[in-house]
Amino acid sequence: QPLINAPIVGKLYNNNPVQIFGYTHEWYMINTTMDNWVNAKYIKTNMAQTTSNLNYREGVGTNSKSLGVYEKGTKVRVLNKAEWTDGTWVLCLDSMDRFGWCSAKYLQMI
Repeated sequence: QPLINAPIVGKLYNNNPVQIFGYTHEWYMINTTMDNWVNAKYIKTNMAQTTSNLNYREGVGTNSKSLGVYEKGTKVRVLNKAEWTDGTWVLCLDSMDRFGWCSAKYLQMI
């Protein structure tokens, strides 16, 4: 779990790209092998809006378990991207902390 008083294990510099793999309570996981966390206020993300009701899923692809549905018009942060057999998928986070993978076909960048 990320903690504000946890030991510092590295530094990020302005405009350095990172890949985000997880999220919990305003913290992004940026390294899956070591569970490195950074406070979300220091990371700039792209925004998108759903163009229809859209499942957000546990993993990439339509075979992954649905965790819920973003309603049409929901604004989400785009945290990561993956190419899959059925198209491009993006890791999304909305303002209610609902977090999961979505098909990019149903998102419009804003």
